[in-house]
Amino acid sequence: MYKKILLIALALISTRLEAQVTVTARFDSSTGKTISNYMFGINVFQGFDPNQAGTPGNTSYKSAMNEMNPGIIRYHSWEMLGTGKNGWLDSMHDWNANKISNALKNSYPTVSTKMINIPSWPADKFGVNSGDTLPKNKYQEFANWCAELVKICNLDNKAGIKYWEVLNERDDTYKNNHAELAVIFNLCASAMKAVDPTIKVGGPAFAQAWNSANLNAFCKGTASTLDFITYHSYTTGNSNETNQNIYNGADIGWVTGTVKAAWKSYSGRTIEFFHDEYNISYSPPDAKQTNYVSQVFDAIAMISLINSGASGAMAWNECDGWYGKMDNSYHKRPSFYLFKNFNTHLIGNQVFNTQVSDPKKVVALTSKNDSSYFVTIVNRADVDLNINLLLKGLPLSVTSQTRVTNFENLKSGGISSNTTTLGELTSSGFISKAGTIALLEIPKDSPTGFNSQEFNLTPAIQLFPNPAGNLVFIKIPDSFNGYEISIKDICGRLMNHLSIQESQYLDISNYSSGIYFLEYVMNGKHRQQKFLKF
Repeated sequence: MYKKILLIALALISTRLEAQVTVTARFDSSTGKTISNYMFGINVFQGFDPNQAGTPGNTSYKSAMNEMNPGIIRYHSWEMLGTGKNGWLDSMHDWNANKISNALKNSYPTVSTKMINIPSWPADKFGVNSGDTLPKNKYQEFANWCAELVKICNLDNKAGIKYWEVLNERDDTYKNNHAELAVIFNLCASAMKAVDPTIKVGGPAFAQAWNSANLNAFCKGTASTLDFITYHSYTTGNSNETNQNIYNGADIGWVTGTVKAAWKSYSGRTIEFFHDEYNISYSPPDAKQTNYVSQVFDAIAMISLINSGASGAMAWNECDGWYGKMDNSYHKRPSFYLFKNFNTHLIGNQVFNTQVSDPKKVVALTSKNDSSYFVTIVNRADVDLNINLLLKGLPLSVTSQTRVTNFENLKSGGISSNTTTLGELTSSGFISKAGTIALLEIPKDSPTGFNSQEFNLTPAIQLFPNPAGNLVFIKIPDSFNGYEISIKDICGRLMNHLSIQESQYLDISNYSSGIYFLEYVMNGKHRQQKFLKF
């Protein structure tokens, strides 16, 4: 009996130890990257319907989109090439200018930048179906047809659509012939820019950008004309795929790396790289796209794309029955709140290096803006984790008493917020619940948590040099009766305690580089002074 209890206890201890993960945030080591306004963008499937995004519109839909607050949206739907509720064509397969005007009017007022995708040529408009290759004698006619949409949107309706994406996932249709796809693109770009020279034209929305023959042929053929290149990825077509394999597949930054390398081989021009479609499954339905798994997947994908140096990214999509961050009744799924959280706190941040002791359990991002430092921690383990947080390179203005807020994306959806001191957070660690994303904000300059009547910041003791190497000189005032002094690190851990009767040197040669605090009490008042060990 006792042996059985012992084995259970050992198993519990082992499990607990395995669940500990150390995250080291290196604020002293920049990656040189910045999180673009376009990084947490989204595809809009409903944006073609005037009853949703435009006029008359739907209040619930519009309010939800404003809450998610993407910096860029991509209009994409194959239904665009029809006459249904999301169709922008009339019965003659020409653009329905009145419907387009109503779809754009008063749509997405908080979104700074928009992209419109023209996925293909409509059935019967140019003598072929949308999935067929375009006859060469129809190339210019198709280009002029694309240019007409630019006129309707930007000239007639002053919609200011900045990005125009020609074609969508024509990989199979033009298999081994993307040089011809480049010819079509070049004609379209020329015709569209003749209407509005301020726009950017790109494409071709690769379904498989890792097909080197297609990728290289398109880059070579558009080397002098392309403004941005676009590509997609989906992880699985198996609804029974394990969560861990799905999370592994969320590491999609390599696609951007592949595309960048191919472009560099053919052109020295600077263009933008958009991973403008991604999600879990290419063969829905898959319930994982509607629950917390999608939230974790999206967070890993976003961090991977940030690290890859992508110009922007757009998840598929905002609202539908299979993929959407909302369902068709506008109920918000967990990933909805992830986009809200990241768009609120991380846009514009500088990115720093991060080390994680077990990347199979945790993915993390370290960043800062003008007012705060941020550590984002994604729990991909599907179990609760004890996070040991190490922070390197914080300034002297941040102390162990600085209040840290965790804006946490919950497994069930929604965002909670709670605060603690930096010392408590780093000395004790914190529990990261399965399926959650922690977004920790550390203010650069903030109240320390001490009551001003209890904590007097006026120094009585002087420390120099500061920063210090192996020795720091503690200079005490002439009128003093001795002090009990504590030396603590930024996590609040006690490094030394001594009774000091006169000015003297303190040996700190065995201290790690970082921020430390000398604390003591004088006349009933707490005092604290900071010094840096280099």
